[in-house]
Amino acid sequence: MDKKYKFVKENGIFYTDKKLATKMVNLLDIDYKVNFTLIEPAVGEGHILSLIVNRYLKENKNKTDEEKVEFLEKNIAGFDIRDEAIAICIEKLDYIAKQYVQKKIKWKIQKFDALEREDLSKKFGKYDYVISNPPYVSRHNMDDRTILALRNQSEFCVKFNYDLYYYFFEVGFDLWNRYGKIVYITPNSYMKARSGEILMEYIVDNSLVETIIDYEDEIKFEGATTYTAITVFSTDNKILRVKNKENKVIVKVTYKDLINKYNYRVYSHDFLTQYKKDFIDLGEISEIKNGLATLQDKVFIISEKEI
Repeated sequence: MDKKYKFVKENGIFYTDKKLATKMVNLLDIDYKVNFTLIEPAVGEGHILSLIVNRYLKENKNKTDEEKVEFLEKNIAGFDIRDEAIAICIEKLDYIAKQYVQKKIKWKIQKFDALEREDLSKKFGKYDYVISNPPYVSRHNMDDRTILALRNQSEFCVKFNYDLYYYFFEVGFDLWNRYGKIVYITPNSYMKARSGEILMEYIVDNSLVETIIDYEDEIKFEGATTYTAITVFSTDNKILRVKNKENKVIVKVTYKDLINKYNYRVYSHDFLTQYKKDFIDLGEISEIKNGLATLQDKVFIISEKEI
């Protein structure tokens, strides 16, 4: 296996294609004519951030170079743990900026280990908008250092086979000033897995989810056997909406009902199924005694007599 591909796969890094990235940027609903701040954790090679920078520069052609440079240097930020990804990201941003600005921009794209959570806000501060395609690494595939770090400082990664992207939700909330929005693209498992219960309770208790676009069983990333959702977070939401890939609303429930009437805490590991018609939980018609961990690139051959 190619070394670069092996590193990317083992660290849960899957790049966002332009169509998905554009959809995420649109969901931020930014007014590029006014002052705003934005950060992308796990910025990677800048596939998402470059769209935002390009859109800002397009819509602010009449501003002076000094104004554009000052905005981009002070208001746009990102970080990643990989030097080579940061270099590519900056190169991409420079290429875009040269079409609109004659001056050199000192991008606030830095190397930073997100596991050093105590230094996060101190180093970066708070932002109106947070957008990310964070890494996806299940508990079973994490190294000892990551497991220990999450044990010491994560509230969401504590039960069952949790995933690293749960922690990046916490990172996003740390960096967010609650004025704009957060848009993340992640696996949709946090809505359905028992390991996502604490995360679900937090975002429901705080009425943070505006919309979830659930791609259900559609594979959106090449090389990643994972099912995807885009989650939009904002404040003061009265209604939680879930849409499918055709943009049709499949769940619409008020937070008041979700908390009081439907007792979401009992079903928070799979709250969506409580509102879908013609759905039967497998546990209602059978007793489940054996299971296999899938999505780990392994083949299991089991003798019938051993079951």
